[in-house]
Amino acid sequence: MSEGRLFYGWWISIAAAVALFLGGPPILVLSFPVFLKAFAKEFHASRSAISLAFSLHNIVAAAASPLFGRLVDRVGSRKMIILG
Repeated sequence: MSEGRLFYGWWISIAAAVALFLGGPPILVLSFPVFLKAFAKEFHASRSAISLAFSLHNIVAAAASPLFGRLVDRVGSRKMIILG
């Protein structure tokens, strides 16, 4: 392999990072305000209570990510996907 070329695995990693960045989480976060009034009406809760629940969900998910990352490293991704 020549010194000037980027390793093929890095191209896959870059493409996966871009897909994750543009995919699920931004869609969830950016579409939340659209459904806020409907959630508040359906669950008979204030908009601030719904927003608090959404914020707590995101905080817990962010805090748990490193723990689940270690678990995936220990048991393997296939077993985690089956359990998921």
